[in-house]
Amino acid sequence: MKLFNLKYILIASIVLIISIFLIYNMKKQEEIHEDWRTPQIVEIKQFKSEDIQGITFDYPIFKNYPIKRTDSKPNNVSIFFSWPKYLNLVVTPQISVKVEKKLSKLIGSTPKNKNGIYYTKQTEPWPELYFQLPSYSVTIVVFDGPGFSTEILFDKIIETFNAPKNYSFN
Repeated sequence: MKLFNLKYILIASIVLIISIFLIYNMKKQEEIHEDWRTPQIVEIKQFKSEDIQGITFDYPIFKNYPIKRTDSKPNNVSIFFSWPKYLNLVVTPQISVKVEKKLSKLIGSTPKNKNGIYYTKQTEPWPELYFQLPSYSVTIVVFDGPGFSTEILFDKIIETFNAPKNYSFN
């Protein structure tokens, strides 16, 4: 009879342990999905670079996306972010900033930010901001992931973007 009771106690213990494990994992999955739905800003950084002198803007750092590294070349800077291990992303989340002599017909036909610089944004084929100054343009391309909001990022960049009227190309 004791062996019979011991067997039931053992089975009940195993079921309890498995139940606790499953509940814990379900709670963890809910937390992961909540991060995806609600981007959380943990810090605001200012973009400044020796390779793109005079151009500045603020950008948010989102929860689970710390800066991994920065690659810099004359007139072109990319900021790469780490991302959560549970995400299988094809492209590394990043912000790429490029200065070009290219001019467009943006002046007068698009909105200006608070510093008086004309800009436009597009979402296809990828998110891109385009700023037009009298003698050059600045293109900012973003590749993101869940919990990394391009909309919030663009709003912050547009609000704070500043650049000199003339630019010295390297």
